[in-house]
Amino acid sequence: MFFLAVLGSLLALASASTEIMLTPKNSLLIRGQINAATATDFIYEVNKRPKKEGLYLYLDTNGGSVDAGNKIINEIAKYNISCVAERAISMGFVILQSCHTRYITPSATLMQHQMSYGVVNEKEKVESYVQFIKQIGDQLTTMQANRIGISAQEFKERTYNDWWIFGGNGVNENCADDIAMVKCNTKLTNLTYAIDYAGNSYLFSYCPLINGPVEVKPKSKSSKSGGRYYTKSIEDVYI
Repeated sequence: MFFLAVLGSLLALASASTEIMLTPKNSLLIRGQINAATATDFIYEVNKRPKKEGLYLYLDTNGGSVDAGNKIINEIAKYNISCVAERAISMGFVILQSCHTRYITPSATLMQHQMSYGVVNEKEKVESYVQFIKQIGDQLTTMQANRIGISAQEFKERTYNDWWIFGGNGVNENCADDIAMVKCNTKLTNLTYAIDYAGNSYLFSYCPLINGPVEVKPKSKSSKSGGRYYTKSIEDVYI
């Protein structure tokens, strides 16, 4: 099975009809969990740019908050942003379906399933909130089904027990428009950002093809983390 997956990835790479060169001016990145901080950073990155045409959002995410994801989707719609998905799971899958052009890498992983949520409150308030969640779910289901070209009922059936899609099958299932060969130019590759964790500072390249840290060094005692911290509400909806 592993051999077949690798072979399929190589065949998809050979058939990639679009080459995308990512640069500091045309690339945006969502990596990791989608939450309030992700949405804030994304909206800031989009709006600080004087030129918003021809932007590519690179997706490498397992999903997260529906509320945060919807804010990202609204911004994508304003500027017709295209996406390149390496990993678009759950809310990441929803974001991919909202993009102007949906590119995937040859070995992309896509997956969609049902929403999950937790509520602790009085019975009537819980029932009211459940109806609110149903409205959100129905809207997202309709959007995704329409983009893929299937009925809402068929979409629900496919995602009921997780709908996993690998590589070029994303195009075959109409969950993506094309397979892209993605490259990073030198300027983007040399741009880095730091994440401080457990006493170390991990340096990452802004080129999304480079998944791991390019350098790890002890965190300076005088340095401060620039990250924002958000608490997850028990009433937040995650997919």
